[in-house]
Amino acid sequence: MQSFKKTIGMILALFLAVFVYAEPKSTGLTDSDVKNWAKNLNAIEKELDDAGLSSDGIVQASKKQRAAAEKILQKYGISAPNSIEKYAMINQCGTVLMAESGSGMDGVDANSLAMMKSMGIDPFAQLKANISSKDYKVVQANEKAVLKAMNGFADSIPDDSGTAYEMSNPNAGYAAILKQQAQPEIDAINESAKPIKKAYEYLSAGEKAPAGTKLYPSKDKKNASVYKKQNITAKQLPIVINQYYDNQNPVQGEDVECGLMATFDLKKNTAVCNFTWVEAEFDENVPAMKTKKVTKTIKTTITSAELYEAKYGSKYNEATCKEFTLVTKEGATIHLWNSMSYDGNAYLSEIQFGTIETSSDETNWYEDNGK
Repeated sequence: MQSFKKTIGMILALFLAVFVYAEPKSTGLTDSDVKNWAKNLNAIEKELDDAGLSSDGIVQASKKQRAAAEKILQKYGISAPNSIEKYAMINQCGTVLMAESGSGMDGVDANSLAMMKSMGIDPFAQLKANISSKDYKVVQANEKAVLKAMNGFADSIPDDSGTAYEMSNPNAGYAAILKQQAQPEIDAINESAKPIKKAYEYLSAGEKAPAGTKLYPSKDKKNASVYKKQNITAKQLPIVINQYYDNQNPVQGEDVECGLMATFDLKKNTAVCNFTWVEAEFDENVPAMKTKKVTKTIKTTITSAELYEAKYGSKYNEATCKEFTLVTKEGATIHLWNSMSYDGNAYLSEIQFGTIETSSDETNWYEDNGK
């Protein structure tokens, strides 16, 4: 089993590898909270363990688990509200205190620290960036009691206990705090994948959705009456959906690879759709966000196809608007609408799978003229 002191060294090393977030808000720690934590750390950890609660996971625990944890914490004087967040914050502040006091530094030697500082890296500053400076001052005011409690807790763990405390007690909440900080990016990536996943689920045989209505009456209200049903010719085929993306991560501003590349060959009545999206989750073992690229392909038959077309404007400023409505053998309906000006400079495109709408600036489809 790793000793608690080596654990602190590992935590320091890990913090050097992760990006630093903005300072968390104060949890409202009081002097009484910290004193009660120091006095009752062993008892709190034992009760959490007996209740089947992970002290480094209670921040993100279920509502029922959080209620149980809060009851234990408040029993030992960690005040409401935010007793769980206060407990986690005290643990993190205590870790910083141990590092700064020289305790628990077996995992990072003096030479390594000197080298990091020569490179402009201050590991303690990085640690502090992940805690509330206001809460830290409250914990720091009780430094002797906090360090005594943390060292006492580490000494109370039997060497042969077999318990892995690398990212756990008494650094309860460390992984949970990292998870909480990473959650916005995780949510953003998973949100970006939703349109692609919904389209895949809709087009696959397993899930059905309503056929939806034609797009042009709402996308081109002014000229809706001009649209007329047309015959589909070989020159208009195949239809290709190219780079249907929702690829902007709102948190980091980076591309998230989500898209659909599809070809609908109405001459052969076939459809091939290649889906790509990225799923994100928090890996408790690292702890850090991890992503997984998912690729799916659907090959199916088109059982019916309709084309509606409109042309309006002058010879030198003419718009050509089209909508294809395609139905697969599984019953899925795909609506493809676009509008192009005479000179080709003004182009709009919209794709809808049943009632699943997509944003016009994230979609593109065109006719490949049979080539």
